[in-house]
Amino acid sequence: GFIKLYYILQKKLTAMRLLCVTLLCTLWAVTSYAAITSRVQTPRTARPREVSMDSLREENKELQGESRASRQRRSTPGNDSFSHTSALTGDNNPYALVHYSGAYSPLIFIVTQRRSNSLVVQSNIWRTTNLGQNYTNDTGKLPDDAIINDIHISLDKEKLILADQRNNRLYRTLDGGEHYLVTNVNFDPETLLFHPNITEVVLAYDSEHSDLYVSSNFGADWESLSTGVHEYVWDYLDKEATVYYETDEGNSTFLWKATIDATNRISNYKFESLGPIETNSLVLNNQFIFVEKQLNQSDTTGEGGLFVSYERGDFAEAMFPLKTQEQHYLIADASEQQALVAVYHYDNLTNLYTSDASGHSYSLSLQNLRGSDIDTWRTRSATVELVKIEGIRGTYIANRLDPVSSDPRYWPVFTQITYDKGGTWKFIQRPPYDSQGNPNDNCTISEDCNLNLRIDQPSRSGVYSNEHALGMIVAHGNSGKYLNSYWWGQYYSNVYLSRDAGFTWTEEFYRGSYEYSFLDHGGVIVAVSRYSSNTVYTKSITFSCTEGLSWREMNISVNNLYVIGMLTEPGSTTLEATVFAKTPGIFVEWLIIQLNFSVLVDVTCQDEDYVDWIPSDERQGGHCLLGEMATYERRKPEVCCFNGRDYDRPTTISACPCKLQDFDCDVGFEKLTTDSPCTLADGTVPPEAPIVCPEGDSYELTLGYRLIPGDKCEGGDFHAYAPRTYACPIRAPTSLLLTSASEFYRVGETVRISLSQGYGSERSTVYSWNFGDSHTLQLTGLSNSESVTHSYTATGVYQIQLSAANAGGVNDVSILVSVLDEIQRASFSSDRILIVGLREEFDASYTLLYDSDDIGTISYEWEVGTDRTVTSPSPVLTHKFLSAGNVTIRLKVSNEVSLANSISTVLLHSSSDNLRIPQDGQSYAVSSRVSITLVATDNVPLPTQGVSYKWDTGEEGAEEQTTSNPTLTFQYNTRGDKTIKVHSVSTEDGTTINHVVSGTIHIIPEIGDVTSLHHTGTTDETLSVNLTIKDMNKQPYVGPVTLLITDDTNNDWEYNNHEFYVTDGTLMFTLSPLSKYTTYKIQLSLVNAVSRFYNSLEVSRVRNTDQSVVITLHWVDIPADTEVEVWEQLVKDSVTQEIMDNIPIESWRLFVDLSVQEEQGYTIHVRLLPHNNTEEGMQELLNLLEEINQLFVHTHDIVISGSTGTQTIPVISSTVDDGLNNVQQVYTLIGLAVGIPILLVVFVLLLIPFVVCGVIYIRKYKKVSHAYSRLRQTRANNFMFTHDGMDDEDDEPPVSLAGEKGAKGAKGGNVKYDLDDNFERTGLDNPSDA
Repeated sequence: GFIKLYYILQKKLTAMRLLCVTLLCTLWAVTSYAAITSRVQTPRTARPREVSMDSLREENKELQGESRASRQRRSTPGNDSFSHTSALTGDNNPYALVHYSGAYSPLIFIVTQRRSNSLVVQSNIWRTTNLGQNYTNDTGKLPDDAIINDIHISLDKEKLILADQRNNRLYRTLDGGEHYLVTNVNFDPETLLFHPNITEVVLAYDSEHSDLYVSSNFGADWESLSTGVHEYVWDYLDKEATVYYETDEGNSTFLWKATIDATNRISNYKFESLGPIETNSLVLNNQFIFVEKQLNQSDTTGEGGLFVSYERGDFAEAMFPLKTQEQHYLIADASEQQALVAVYHYDNLTNLYTSDASGHSYSLSLQNLRGSDIDTWRTRSATVELVKIEGIRGTYIANRLDPVSSDPRYWPVFTQITYDKGGTWKFIQRPPYDSQGNPNDNCTISEDCNLNLRIDQPSRSGVYSNEHALGMIVAHGNSGKYLNSYWWGQYYSNVYLSRDAGFTWTEEFYRGSYEYSFLDHGGVIVAVSRYSSNTVYTKSITFSCTEGLSWREMNISVNNLYVIGMLTEPGSTTLEATVFAKTPGIFVEWLIIQLNFSVLVDVTCQDEDYVDWIPSDERQGGHCLLGEMATYERRKPEVCCFNGRDYDRPTTISACPCKLQDFDCDVGFEKLTTDSPCTLADGTVPPEAPIVCPEGDSYELTLGYRLIPGDKCEGGDFHAYAPRTYACPIRAPTSLLLTSASEFYRVGETVRISLSQGYGSERSTVYSWNFGDSHTLQLTGLSNSESVTHSYTATGVYQIQLSAANAGGVNDVSILVSVLDEIQRASFSSDRILIVGLREEFDASYTLLYDSDDIGTISYEWEVGTDRTVTSPSPVLTHKFLSAGNVTIRLKVSNEVSLANSISTVLLHSSSDNLRIPQDGQSYAVSSRVSITLVATDNVPLPTQGVSYKWDTGEEGAEEQTTSNPTLTFQYNTRGDKTIKVHSVSTEDGTTINHVVSGTIHIIPEIGDVTSLHHTGTTDETLSVNLTIKDMNKQPYVGPVTLLITDDTNNDWEYNNHEFYVTDGTLMFTLSPLSKYTTYKIQLSLVNAVSRFYNSLEVSRVRNTDQSVVITLHWVDIPADTEVEVWEQLVKDSVTQEIMDNIPIESWRLFVDLSVQEEQGYTIHVRLLPHNNTEEGMQELLNLLEEINQLFVHTHDIVISGSTGTQTIPVISSTVDDGLNNVQQVYTLIGLAVGIPILLVVFVLLLIPFVVCGVIYIRKYKKVSHAYSRLRQTRANNFMFTHDGMDDEDDEPPVSLAGEKGAKGAKGGNVKYDLDDNFERTGLDNPSDA
């Protein structure tokens, strides 16, 4: 009940094109107008005419006879009109999707769309609840931005889902469109697929991301089923919700099955054994599942294969009797217990094959089947022109290509029909009369006067049948040898009708494109001119209630219409039909015309109006199809009455005797012509007894025929075509195979040998055994020789031989078994120092029971703690340990017949750093005895048993020392650095471990005497020091020493704590002076690791300078609770801090002296000590003193902070006392005498304008203060003072004032007061400024 109706708007022609086309059309119309108008829509006897309903009813009565006048008439709706037109007013969208809710439902949904570049940009939804009497626009029930891409139907007539891809939404209705539930989803709902049997379960597919989703509650909640999905299909035979789907894994595609329960839980199963398949090859049809196996890249033939699962069993490859390579497959039909598969071979050559009942074996049915081109096969969108006639078993119509030339593109097309599922194909006989009632003279069933039908059209305008209209077929086509070609925008086709499932035909209309429907179980046939690019407008429909014996034309509109399509309620059992049309012109308007034929056909059929009808398969005098004769009840064609929706057609079925027509060719056989027998195909091996045919059994051998799957015939000629039965022949035993439970055994162990035989006779065969150790055995019959036993008394490799012989021949087979020695004991060495992180080696050994060479393959399995398990054919384990402590090592040594174990616990140190010589880096005196030890710092004890330690002392000429524990005492007699090395050795095998612990000690002499130059001088000079050092033997000292320098003022000297290495008994270095004003006594200490020696030097001070800054402070009383010394120190500290904060004195030494003159003040002398007495140094000192002087000239107060609080002392004066001579003082006095009067005159001239400005300022300031007071009273929200840039503390700043709501004279605005004294002027209309 779901059909998409597409309307394509015609393009406007340009003026030049329009002129050319008009001239051509005019010329054509003048020459052919009379012929065309005399034949379009004309019945066999007369042209359809317009009639009234009353006259039509009367004619129906005449057809039925006077005796039917008293029949009961069907009650009709209150509206007695035949047609009712509803317009989708205001909707000019050119595309429409129509959904009938199902039988017995008055609901119809229509979605109209406007598209741009295949995208839906606007949509409306219309609904009728009275089977099309009127439609309402339900678009307003959806969100304003809703775009409907598709309608998706369920089993429940009241439930459907609208998909909105643009907004990723679903609009779900549970009450037939009365209300909609909006569900947002996180995927693109491009395709929805409801389960065919479970209403609530639905799949959703997002093709952009290839994701498949499932919902178990009608789309309310969704779960991801899989990603990378290509093809998917519901299993409608399974009672559970089961879906089969393809999904990507890497570069391959695999088949999966998922089962969904009511809570949306998903159980997945992968068809692992099937392997990779071709993408988009999955097809599920009835009891068959089809997939194509992925091409094997290593297969040089490049052939893929079709694999079939029958009744959900394992997949098996489909076998085709092909002479040409298979390239692509199309499942044309899989109903009625048989599959019809179209196979594309090459160059547009497509053949049709029919299967056996399991779908695994195929026979050629039809060659050169017409199909689409190779590109569609590659994209798996191919089609073939094959159509099944609904309701009639085994009947198909197909179009074939006639290979009359070398180019398949130009092969003509002809039509054939089969009534036995493709066993036999025949031409369709041309009708005896044309649509004008004129006989087709001299026409037999020869190929030149056949009927050829169009199958490449939509179902309702191509070949159309319906299971409820039993035996009725309507089709477009033409008579002749071939099907007419497409020329100038149209096919030259007529409309043909068959009442007996295609056996006979009548021509109903000449030339035209029609869409047709069956109503009332085939009791009424309706035809309407279908819109195409060259179709004229129409106002009417044509119908027949007498199976085409007569036709009537009824107007459905007063205006011309474009008819887009016609639909009926699903099942075609009612007398209602719906026509979808549009108004011509630029602005499209959809019209839905509801046709009610119950107004015209209003008489109920009675028993006498029916006859029995038996479909024929064209056999002379026969009425059997597929081995059975089915008798159906049908209404008499000439009686115009209605069957009714609930009409149940009585059917009687009986078996027919088997005939040749019930068989088709078996696999490997073919018919050279339609009527020829089945013969062996070229290149096929003749059938023979099967290879597996047990002696005494029988087998069947085909005669080239097999019963058509689904054929129900019985008896008759069955045995004439059925396979023959033969006794299995005696054949030589072949495919012999000996097996044993193991290839390896111990001495004395029982060896059991099993025998299997693939082919050949078994009961009469004699089996002779030879065990390879002089023992033999002979048995008759496979059942007695399938299992034998033997045991061996010595190690070795033995060949067991078997000879099998019968009347058909002899064959031999053999097997080798090995009898091996057994391992008794395993061991490995483990007493050594082991370090975490280093690779350690362990060597395994073993002993044997018989000490023979037949040991097989020795395997070693090491288990080291919990770190890892290693199985290796090598006896050496190399392992890096991961953790410290006790670790258990287990060893298993095995061969094929035995196993021995060994277990040992080893001690592990966490790292090599944890094994160390603690004396490493220490120094010792020459000739002293040094105790050297090897210790572990990770609390893991070193082994003292089974291990010896070897020491390399590093003393030249000394031999390697060996101890039983990790301690060595050794005397070093020469100085120098001694590198000590120690390693452990296993006392059992003498193998050295793979790491060595080393350390270095220093052997040095003691310092015996130091002499030096006693140096005295000024600190302006660099002090050079030369020391002579001797050891305890009065020899020049050689070795490291550390110099320690101290003096009586605790200065930090450059070489203090500096280490030297003395090579010849002398040490020279220089000292730079740290100060220039003192005499220093410097003490030198020479130290090494084993001794210490002292010496001293003396340095005198230099002359001091007299320059200073004299600062006079105002007298203040000393606080009562502060001592005089403390107070004076506070004053000096405050002055010092003031200088340090403001003057960069850096490394100059600063001295501050204080003298007190009570009641007169404090006098402070500030002095700086220079770096040197050079002229540059003295000038730098004078510059710094002047900066200090200027600091206190501008500093008015000194702040004293003490424990009692803060106190301020005013600064009276500051001068530089630099010791100038009298001439400089005289010049200074003269300069003051002349300069002071001049400065006074300049000062008076500059003071006059400031005085004037000050007076003005004071007056305005009072006004501003008054305004400010008024503003405060207004309680304005915020205030702002705007400063004009004056920085002096004593000056009052001019301000601008304004209020937001308040003071008289203020214009409004935002007034803010900035507490940080950072002011800015606000943008007011007219602020008051001062």
